[in-house]
Amino acid sequence: MRRFPGKILLFGEHIILQGATALAVPAWNYSGQWAFSDDPAVRSRCEQLRTVAQLLRDDVPLRLDAFRLDVEQYLFFDSNIPQGYGMGSSGALTAALYSRYGTAPLADDPGALQQILGNIESAFHGKSSGIDPLTSYLGLALRIQHRTEVTPLATFSEPEGITTFLIDTRQPRTTGTLVQWFMHQCEHPDWAAQLHQSVLPTHENMVAHWLAGRTESFFTALHEISQWQRLTLQPMLPAHPALLDWWDQALAGDTTRLKICGAGGGGFVLGFTKNKNAVLDTAQNIGFPVIFPFEQIA
Repeated sequence: MRRFPGKILLFGEHIILQGATALAVPAWNYSGQWAFSDDPAVRSRCEQLRTVAQLLRDDVPLRLDAFRLDVEQYLFFDSNIPQGYGMGSSGALTAALYSRYGTAPLADDPGALQQILGNIESAFHGKSSGIDPLTSYLGLALRIQHRTEVTPLATFSEPEGITTFLIDTRQPRTTGTLVQWFMHQCEHPDWAAQLHQSVLPTHENMVAHWLAGRTESFFTALHEISQWQRLTLQPMLPAHPALLDWWDQALAGDTTRLKICGAGGGGFVLGFTKNKNAVLDTAQNIGFPVIFPFEQIA
């Protein structure tokens, strides 16, 4: 049975709204697949799909009668993708729906497929860009430029010597209020000037260095972005003092940097390190689990 991964917005959090390049990547540690079972332990997941069946509009390109019939036969989406973490849980479900029940021809054009998937996902939580379900459906990293230009990347790897990790804050978040806060800040001339004249160019360099595998140049640009986020994006930072201390200690050191993952404000914190063992030691000392999402890429 095919599995559909969650996604990580590796770069581009919030500033994608200002035209910055973003990189969405599949997170195979977290994924879901279709399954059937009348086990009472999974009955709640079957009920969730009944709600999904009610939310989907009749004009979406899905065989809704077949889906609803399967739901009555105790179909459920067997997923470990956390909800409220920005990991694309609804995107993976959308990709799975289209894969099993889609009626539209499979589009060779990623943009057309993105639109189809976005229209389906919009039934769950308002207008969808389609990026999350496209990442899950293709199982590929996506580079997003100018907000709407999406390019699948046939290959994806970390720069040599860099290990990416996620810190679980154990705190779900609400994306909408954080986006509103960020867009309000962009209305202030001085704040917007710093963003466009300094932060966005550094961000573009950081993404370019990552994709080209330039480790040291990437880490230098990452330091500037991490520092700017720590000083400027307070509502998006983890609320726990121990995690903020880790952020500060990382900035003062030479081997690790932390940054916001997706919308921030909870969910995961994203980290990059040259010393995986030190990260494991720190995480154990402060009691927050870490995940290495690219160690199990399918």
